[in-house]
Amino acid sequence: IKKGNTYIIHTKDAGLVYKRVVPYLTKNGGYVELFSDNPAYTPYKIKADDILEVWEYVSTLKGVGNKPEQTISIDGMIKLLKQIKIDE
Repeated sequence: IKKGNTYIIHTKDAGLVYKRVVPYLTKNGGYVELFSDNPAYTPYKIKADDILEVWEYVSTLKGVGNKPEQTISIDGMIKLLKQIKIDE
């Protein structure tokens, strides 16, 4: 986890959240501080042990060509993420 980058974090209590992350990790665990890009939301800390998965956010899904930009709901994003298969 790189300080200040944005991630999709899957936690035990909050489920999936999209946040900017500042890690304070140690060999024994530690915590991360999560910041929203929306100033209406207060930053908060979670224990590293409460994190189930971390996905680095790298792109935005947008419309194609001359079509107006389309937005994807949170439910739509969760559906897309669940469809991702991991090659083992």
